[in-house]
Amino acid sequence: MKFKRFTSGDAGISGVVPEGWARGGPDEAVQVSRGAFDGDPTMLYQQGWSGLPMDELKAALMAHGDREAEAFPERVGTVETARFTWDLYASEDEGPVRADIALTQSGAWIYLVLLQTLADDYDALHETVFTPAVRALAPALADEAYAAKIEEHADEYRAMIRAARDALRNGPWPDFPTLSDQKRGIPMPPAQKAYDEDAERIDLPEPNKPVVRKPTLFDCIADRRSRRKYADESLTINELAYLLWATQGVRKVFGGAKGSLRTVPSGGARHPFETYLAVNRVEGLEPGVYRYLPFEHKLVHLFSDDALPKKLGKLAFDQTFVGESAVCFIWSAVPYRVEWRYGIQAYKGILLDAGHVCQNLYLACESIDCGTCAIASYHQKEMDRFLGLDGEDELVVYLAPVGKVKESGE
Repeated sequence: MKFKRFTSGDAGISGVVPEGWARGGPDEAVQVSRGAFDGDPTMLYQQGWSGLPMDELKAALMAHGDREAEAFPERVGTVETARFTWDLYASEDEGPVRADIALTQSGAWIYLVLLQTLADDYDALHETVFTPAVRALAPALADEAYAAKIEEHADEYRAMIRAARDALRNGPWPDFPTLSDQKRGIPMPPAQKAYDEDAERIDLPEPNKPVVRKPTLFDCIADRRSRRKYADESLTINELAYLLWATQGVRKVFGGAKGSLRTVPSGGARHPFETYLAVNRVEGLEPGVYRYLPFEHKLVHLFSDDALPKKLGKLAFDQTFVGESAVCFIWSAVPYRVEWRYGIQAYKGILLDAGHVCQNLYLACESIDCGTCAIASYHQKEMDRFLGLDGEDELVVYLAPVGKVKESGE
């Protein structure tokens, strides 16, 4: 089955329809019919509604057609797509015509995909027409010129998706004819980036148990959630020191201070991250940007910025809560630390290790009545530039704002 893409401002959606199927139906929907023979009931219907209650929509669907249905079809499952979680419904195995329905709600909008066909064609068209239509449906882009630009780069986009998936695979190693720098005998790279010896350094208190207010791991795991609303209250320097220790704390040094075991796992103990802090409200610290020195358990002050909260929100694609946090953790990766040992395998390890670090932050925050929210959506080049990184040998990979939890916070 071949498809062609569409964007319909009237229907509020963009998606795909089978090539060769005839367009018809109301202007506010995208309806195409197969027309394989006279009286062919096979058609695909797609639409978006704003402000319509789900119950009213279901009632309207039940009343549609030659006879009013007694009840809405049973839900048969869900499907996750890049943009939505869809509820799936299927008509009963009665009569010559069957229907597939997918419904999802996003904010004030409800989206529908409906396939009607003959019972004999149902199984085949469910896989070849209905499922691709559900996976492709997205809100319409109001700017038609921009939508055309997106379509122009569709092949390039798909190539980038495949390249991103390659980063998750184990790759051709060990069959690929190459040697890592470790096997070549090249010395291990530094485990911590150098810093300006003249820069201000701040000693951090040693992490201590009294800072923890929820000591049960079970409770921390059970209560863990992403939180995007923060109180105006400041973190204490002891709380910040604890969070830094929980996410990158050094437990043992080896290899002439070039390797370490830490409070988080890392493949081959390579620990590729540097931790930057955008501080708004931490007792004992001036607002500004700092870098954590895990081997010394100190902070080094990098720079101040009077517009820090607003700038952080902009860098995170207008997620203003990022800039409103008491402190935002910004992790960069130094890829060569992992490439030195694992070569082309490095990128998967870096991605996995980032998850370890942020999950420790989630649990540590939960234990001290703070909240955080993992952020992977930000302006890459601008964020790298903000921290003075080259974006090649060191680049930002993750953000996590932290603040005291509001009682009604999310």
